[in-house]
Amino acid sequence: DGTGGKSVALSWFVGPFGSGKVISHGGVTNGQYASLNIVPAEKFASIVCTNGNRGSVMLSAVYQHALREFFGRSMQKKPYLAMSPGELKNYLGRYVLPGKEFHIFKKGKDVIAQQIDKGGFPTPKDKPEQQPTPTRIAFYGPDQIEMLDQPYKGGTGEFVRDDNNKVRYLRLLSRVYIKK
Repeated sequence: DGTGGKSVALSWFVGPFGSGKVISHGGVTNGQYASLNIVPAEKFASIVCTNGNRGSVMLSAVYQHALREFFGRSMQKKPYLAMSPGELKNYLGRYVLPGKEFHIFKKGKDVIAQQIDKGGFPTPKDKPEQQPTPTRIAFYGPDQIEMLDQPYKGGTGEFVRDDNNKVRYLRLLSRVYIKK
């Protein structure tokens, strides 16, 4: 808690948990994933560390198991919105960062997010071991998406618009990608 009824949560994600909050943060590097989730009101913490390029699947499974075991609940499923082809067109495209990009495209009835890892970590010469598996995405609110398939299942993101109401950025996996 800070002064004036404000609180400080530098580098922490703060979300709803029942009538309280869950405070979390995670990290990833080549072959390692880590996640920390704290529910202060319940005096509960979940810490998961993995060694493996698909560690995010394990993080999610362990956390979901802990929620069921200790609280008899799981993460709430979000209702998804139907998008018209015209609305969907605004989101399709290529979103980039140095070393990574996401392609958002339509395949049949599904909207797909494909991450392209260009390598360069931990040194500029390093190449990615393999590309991440594409995932279907669904909209659960205006500009808000949830990933439906592993290894990103349950991950959420959002599209951010510029002053002219044009989709300009994709905030996903704790990063902000620029639309090209």
